[in-house]
Amino acid sequence: MKAFRIRFVLLLMLLLAAPNSGVSADSISDSGLRPSRDTAGVREYFRLAAGLTHKDPVQAIEYAEKGIRLSREIDYPQGEALLLKELGIIHMYSGKLDTALYYAIQALSLFEKLKDVKGIAAAYGNIGIVYWYQHNFSKSLDYYNQALQAYTKLNDSDGMANQYNNIGLIYSEQKKYDEAIALYERSLEIYLRSGNLRAVSKRYNNIAIVYEEKGDFDRAMEYYNKAIKLREETGDRNGMVISLNNLGDLLSKNKKYALALEYLDKSLSIAKELGFLDGQKYAYEYLGNTYERLKEYEKALEYHRLSVLVEDSMRNIEMDRQMAEMEARYQNEKKQKEIARLELENKGQEAANYRITLWLILVSACLLGLFLWFNAFRQKKRRQEARLQEEMRKYTVEIEQLRTNIAEIIVNRPSLFKVSLSKDELNRYLLDPLTDRETEILRKIAEGRSNREVAELLFVSENTVKYHLKNIFLKLDVKNRTEALVKASAMNLIQAGA
Repeated sequence: MKAFRIRFVLLLMLLLAAPNSGVSADSISDSGLRPSRDTAGVREYFRLAAGLTHKDPVQAIEYAEKGIRLSREIDYPQGEALLLKELGIIHMYSGKLDTALYYAIQALSLFEKLKDVKGIAAAYGNIGIVYWYQHNFSKSLDYYNQALQAYTKLNDSDGMANQYNNIGLIYSEQKKYDEAIALYERSLEIYLRSGNLRAVSKRYNNIAIVYEEKGDFDRAMEYYNKAIKLREETGDRNGMVISLNNLGDLLSKNKKYALALEYLDKSLSIAKELGFLDGQKYAYEYLGNTYERLKEYEKALEYHRLSVLVEDSMRNIEMDRQMAEMEARYQNEKKQKEIARLELENKGQEAANYRITLWLILVSACLLGLFLWFNAFRQKKRRQEARLQEEMRKYTVEIEQLRTNIAEIIVNRPSLFKVSLSKDELNRYLLDPLTDRETEILRKIAEGRSNREVAELLFVSENTVKYHLKNIFLKLDVKNRTEALVKASAMNLIQAGA
């Protein structure tokens, strides 16, 4: 979960660092697009690339590359630098970190030649994020600090706040918790002054994560609750899911199971409404962990199964995205090859056809390989699930048989058992202690008395005795008198009679 939390934060930092394209991805159409061959055309290519970064990275790369070529043709280095930086962001979003680093460093070099401090600061930050993803924390920290210095020189409070947060993430990863909290609080102060409440709620959540890792669970709960309240007020429902999951998991680890289940159920409900699969996956996982701690193994197994199903669904979506990207890339390359083929038709018709055929074979082989891998993975998961279900069935049968054997011994040979009950000793084993009256009634049933006999001895009604027995069974987590005596035996409170 920690990886998910940090990944979400870094992607947010990346989006904040990216300039506003001013164009909705849904409004972009390639039909008849012919940007002018001047600085306005370069800016148009930049807006198109930025607008398609997440929706269609293949098309976004094509626009960025066209904009870079045009910038060089008309000698417009400012536009080239911006497009190089955007090209690095697109590749970073697509997971191609080495390529992203290459373009980010190119952008930085050009911004430095132009003495564009704002561009330099943004490039430093982007390079730091790439190194963070590569787990090269020393280089990441170096670039974040350089970005912070540049933003400080510009008096750019938002840029400073983002870098404080990024450096705090590294210190948290290195277990330098006090330094991480200090940086998060500096970032928090900036956003409180500017009134950016959504950013404030994210800092609350980051601070809570560090306190949890540090082992200060009370402070962690305090900041998770602050984050949840503020995210609800600002309508950040995805953020609510993340914080509710974090808090629910923390409560479960601290044996506050009822409250943990309440928060996790709420998180799951919101995640389902939003279609937030990552949030659903972790809600199911933490619910399964909680029921496992409560020894409700059937529920635990069901929630873990649902978590695996959601993870499979996410993997299918990612595979579909990759296949679509491969197909789009293939179509784009095919289009470029077709243009080249028409231009060189008289010089190399046969060679061009061979290259197209080779690409078709390679793409088909990749698609087939992905399909076979996914099918094998799904079969393996099904076998694991079947094995777990069979083990749970055997476990349940064994437990029921053991209960039956013990019950038969207690019913048929009660003289073998003598119950010695001490209220204080018994309550040491219980989350919800027995009252004096419940302890007294438990002693009477241990002596083999009926409900009516207990009622007469204690001068109460038989219904009152039944009411107390229900409470006793609930606190001991049993179903009847026999199981109550079995539970007492398991606590070493039954001694062999003479």
